[in-house]
Amino acid sequence: MATTAIPDVQSLFKERSKLSPPPRRKMNPVATLMLFMMVALIAIGIFRSTHKSEKAPETVTVCGAAQDIAPGSRLNFRNIHYIEMPRRYFSPSMFTSSEQAIGHLTKVFMPQGEPITRDALFAGANSFSGNLEPSERAITLKLDDDALVDHEIYPGDSVDVLVTSTSKDSHKYTKTVGQDLRVLLSITKEASESRALSSSFNKITLAATPSQAELLAQAQETGKIRLTLRNKLARVPQLLPGVSEDDLLPASARQPIFAASAPASVPSLPQSKTESALAPPPAPMAIAPPPEQPLQWIVEMFSGSQRDQYAVPLSVK
Repeated sequence: MATTAIPDVQSLFKERSKLSPPPRRKMNPVATLMLFMMVALIAIGIFRSTHKSEKAPETVTVCGAAQDIAPGSRLNFRNIHYIEMPRRYFSPSMFTSSEQAIGHLTKVFMPQGEPITRDALFAGANSFSGNLEPSERAITLKLDDDALVDHEIYPGDSVDVLVTSTSKDSHKYTKTVGQDLRVLLSITKEASESRALSSSFNKITLAATPSQAELLAQAQETGKIRLTLRNKLARVPQLLPGVSEDDLLPASARQPIFAASAPASVPSLPQSKTESALAPPPAPMAIAPPPEQPLQWIVEMFSGSQRDQYAVPLSVK
């Protein structure tokens, strides 16, 4: 019986592998890019998960102006609303409830949307008189724009009051009628530029003594008032004599321009030759009064239908 020889399989595969090596697969560039993007996204996700995200800023609700509020206005539910603001801007002087602000008087102008603070309100919520000293009186003056120092006068400032009046002989005279007067209310530049408020009138409220209040009331009716702003440290009053036109003009300006002269005589008009040749008209003759007639009797005589009158002189014995 013939024997069959089994060939070595392993050696056969080795020989084939040496003869023809297997072809290598090329990587698709699109697949490589997708793989890179996936790896990048996974890395970003891991980075975000390891780092905590920043928290949103905390906010707080406070009371604000619902509209432009003029100085001296009383706060109520109509001109107050709530506004939300970041907590880092919150101040202890702000109001978190409208009940805390209602009834107070505003000291300065408050634009719409601005938070309401205690510094912008008067201390007393019931009346305005609680902010006056026992020796002070509050008086309000209506002034022009140029008298308010360009609307840069604020509550708490001190001002001097000057009045320029006209004397009987039509001369101007300026006098200081009040010094170191405390400002209670004023129309500031922001308030004068507000469209919601009427800027046609300019008012200022001052705290004065009773005698100063009389002078200010008389000055309001007599002449034109101007204010001068004082430094808060300047508290000493000064003796000011006042200023007239003679203090501003030199002596030569007060002299008359033309010297007084005798009145000029009226020149006589030249007469024509015809008029000079004529004689002057005769003077009118005086008319003698008629002589007095003696008293007479009037005798009437009738002859038929004829009537005759005869005068018979009256003999005087």
